[in-house]
Amino acid sequence: MTSILAIPFNDVIMFLRSRDIDTFSDREQAYLKLWNLIQADTLTNIPLSIADWIIAYNLAIQQVLLPQYKT
Repeated sequence: MTSILAIPFNDVIMFLRSRDIDTFSDREQAYLKLWNLIQADTLTNIPLSIADWIIAYNLAIQQVLLPQYKT
């Protein structure tokens, strides 16, 4: 499963600031705040990197196996 830390920190900060949420100098606190918002299930208009992570997280939790394709 992918760690939430895979989401670029700049996207986390921009997202929190867009919601008038204090940004933290401590990276762990910023990611924790993001995680709490994800768990609250009230997110709208999120950066693609956060949406992609949520989709990947949900697929992993549901143990959905996706076939690997060759390019």
